[in-house]
Amino acid sequence: MNTVVVERTYDAPIDRVWEAFTNKSQLRQWYFDVSDFRPETGFKFEFTGGDENVRYRHFCEVVEVQKPTKLAYTWQYENIEGISLVSIDLFPETESRTRVKLTHSGLDFKTDDKNFQPSSFNAGWTHILEMSLRDFVEKSSLFKSISINASMQAVWDTLLHPNHDWAMTFGGGALAQTDWSEGSEIIWTDMEGNGAVRGIVEIADGKTLQLHYYDDFDRYTTAALGDYLEILRLTPRDGGVLLEAETGKLQKYYLKKQDKMWDDALEAIKKTAESK
Repeated sequence: MNTVVVERTYDAPIDRVWEAFTNKSQLRQWYFDVSDFRPETGFKFEFTGGDENVRYRHFCEVVEVQKPTKLAYTWQYENIEGISLVSIDLFPETESRTRVKLTHSGLDFKTDDKNFQPSSFNAGWTHILEMSLRDFVEKSSLFKSISINASMQAVWDTLLHPNHDWAMTFGGGALAQTDWSEGSEIIWTDMEGNGAVRGIVEIADGKTLQLHYYDDFDRYTTAALGDYLEILRLTPRDGGVLLEAETGKLQKYYLKKQDKMWDDALEAIKKTAESK
């Protein structure tokens, strides 16, 4: 019986990794576009995967669940004889580190398709665990800086007027609702008022703007502030201003998407401030 085993350790707590494997909305972001998913024995789900040349329809059924350390499901294909088993074991090495052992056994499908060779499964699972899952569960920070030939006041005024200006660089545009006083609420939405995130203006002293965000947007709950914050620092430098931006902690999956957006945002801030 052909078997592939792939192990990786992540800088993430076990609950976060378990959620990535069992929450259908999260699975759709880093894994496959599953039809549905519930970590319940007997639950059946399906998805389509492959490459640019060929797509395969997968059928799976959950056969074992031991939250948050064990998940197993069968794995088979449409019109291809054979059934395999994917077993996922999670081991908490520390409160913030988790080792994942994925075992895919029974890789004896009745086909001459080279994509069904154990080496292909090994390559696929290695990429998924090393790249896709790691970027989704691990968090990191982003650091950017830019020199601006303008006064501190001009740059500060630009920071506090993001709407229809530098906030347009984020995901097609964003709008901020806040009075920018320390301790006040800030709500960001898209240009149509949707997709809101909520936070607190923690510092707004003319040289540092620090925004701290909730893990849960619902303002009517007692949701705690999360790891994610944004800090914009202004420092006088050579007759102008050095603007530094720091973000995080945020999942690497999202930081990669934000990298260029922050580059564009700083350029937009520079352009507006220098025109004042």
